[in-house]
Amino acid sequence: MEDAEFEAKVLSLIAEAVPAKFRKSKITPELRLQHDLGLDSIGMLALMFRFEQEFRIDLATIDLGAALGQMQTVGEALAVGRDVLERAQAVSNE
Repeated sequence: MEDAEFEAKVLSLIAEAVPAKFRKSKITPELRLQHDLGLDSIGMLALMFRFEQEFRIDLATIDLGAALGQMQTVGEALAVGRDVLERAQAVSNE
């Protein structure tokens, strides 16, 4: 999957998880997930669930370590998403 296509899908997933009162016209990499977009812990879980569905992966099979806790911005979410997808593909190829 090309980087632009991946980024568009993840940005769409983030937009779906954002509460209505925090919706912005454009989600950019520097926006903070919690402060700017209002994603609380439930919102983050919803985002992870949507990620699993969209990319047909099982996050339980991947050691995420502290990566999820360190996601503060949309840009960091994109980076973690890329890493998770690469790990999932590596696990499925084993």
